[in-house]
Amino acid sequence: MVEYGIDIEIEKIRRHLLKNLGWLGVEMFGRAYKNVTKDGKLVPEVYIGNGEYKEILTSDLKSVTVFFVDSDEHTKANSLEMQTDLSVVFIVNLVKLKGNNNTRLDALVQHEVLSTLKQTTQFEISELTKGLDALKEFDTSKIKLSDMQPYHIFSVTGKIKYKINNC
Repeated sequence: MVEYGIDIEIEKIRRHLLKNLGWLGVEMFGRAYKNVTKDGKLVPEVYIGNGEYKEILTSDLKSVTVFFVDSDEHTKANSLEMQTDLSVVFIVNLVKLKGNNNTRLDALVQHEVLSTLKQTTQFEISELTKGLDALKEFDTSKIKLSDMQPYHIFSVTGKIKYKINNC
């Protein structure tokens, strides 16, 4: 798969997270698209090829699902780069991931993610959002428990820059 523009930088972050978090049972996607369903609801979907997309909010088989959502507005940072807001969304089953149902380890997971993302050069963290607010752009009616044990949803948002000549 050939990447261009923002997808090059997202792929670098994705690989960095996979390598440095050391989590098992992770389904880590690249950039998700804001697509409208037949009944008019906005959902995050990833392109899987041949004109097909896969909705990614409905999978609960993995311990963690991760995907990236960029802002609809991209602006010029300088003569060589564009910039936009990027959210990295994490849907976590804390018990599957950490193997402990006696303690809620949501703060530990957030700490691991923030520490790992802070090491990247192309992503400047600005905020962490928890619960369904992390998915505020999307229809979340299929999600029953968003932030009760064992589930935890959060996103880390920041600025990302990418090279114009890689477009």
